[in-house]
Amino acid sequence: MTRRIRQRHESVHAHLYLLVTMIFFGSAFTSSKVVVSELPHEVAAALRFGGGTLVLLVLLGTTRGDSGLDPAMSWGRFLRAGAVGLLVVALPVIPEVAWTEVSASTWVNIGCLALGPTAVAYLCYYRALRVVSPSTSTVMMFTVPVFGTTCSMLFLGETFTTPQLVGALIMLAGALLAVTQGWFRAGPEREVTTASGSAIGTEHAESEAG
Repeated sequence: MTRRIRQRHESVHAHLYLLVTMIFFGSAFTSSKVVVSELPHEVAAALRFGGGTLVLLVLLGTTRGDSGLDPAMSWGRFLRAGAVGLLVVALPVIPEVAWTEVSASTWVNIGCLALGPTAVAYLCYYRALRVVSPSTSTVMMFTVPVFGTTCSMLFLGETFTTPQLVGALIMLAGALLAVTQGWFRAGPEREVTTASGSAIGTEHAESEAG
């Protein structure tokens, strides 16, 4: 019983990690829309993923000593990470940016993009994959548009039409059914299996006695 409770708790925590991941992914659309309104797409992408790479490197450096593991990141692997390629693509456009005119809200959104959807979200995602299956995590992706639309309504004042509401409810219901499949019937199934095994054992014993 204790093992079952522990597994249930681990499953709940894993799904919470997935939920946080999808909220971050959804919020990325809203923040990106704010950023690209003042910066070229190439520069916005380089700042987001370059900042996310720096955050992950800092976390790697602070946790590596505690775990006692060898460095997981080398300069070769770093140069192969996508942020460097995005920076190369953005270089021709960077001189065209009027950096002094970039608003504070845009910088805040760049920081949020680098920290949340790019760094923390993936840490939560891979933490969840220790427990849940990749198929479950894929199903949870259907909630990303819901969170993205909600953030757009809250922070950008965008509208939410009736068809979008129906579609959001359908996606949420489907994701909920997918991730909770088998949670509530695990107990009864085990009881049926146990009862069947007991019945078979009794019949076998009676046949041997006969």
